[in-house]
Amino acid sequence: SESPELESKCRQIVGCIMYAMLGTRPDLCSSISLLSRYQNCASQQLHVCLKRVLRYIKGTVDLRIVYKLYNDIMLTGYADADWAGDTTDRKSTSGYCFLIYGCIVSWASKKQSTVALSTD
Repeated sequence: SESPELESKCRQIVGCIMYAMLGTRPDLCSSISLLSRYQNCASQQLHVCLKRVLRYIKGTVDLRIVYKLYNDIMLTGYADADWAGDTTDRKSTSGYCFLIYGCIVSWASKKQSTVALSTD
């Protein structure tokens, strides 16, 4: 870590972005999942990446989730993983989202705690 002040600032930014992501911004899920892994060893590079996410949010502030009413309930789910995407520990990051009437209602992205040895 470069300084306790930088570490504190990065944690505050991660917390703010995570708050927005949890309720209204599924498009932030992957980036905040990745960047939050480094808040215990915050660096100037992490701060630059977080500021880039904040600029993205500023440029997309008009994006919103819109729910429409349809007669038939239509539930769709998607899931994916990057299969050992972290080259340092070979752990995968997986994610999912569920949509009702084509609108997202649940989403997550998480680095797995164990190494996957198979896709079966």
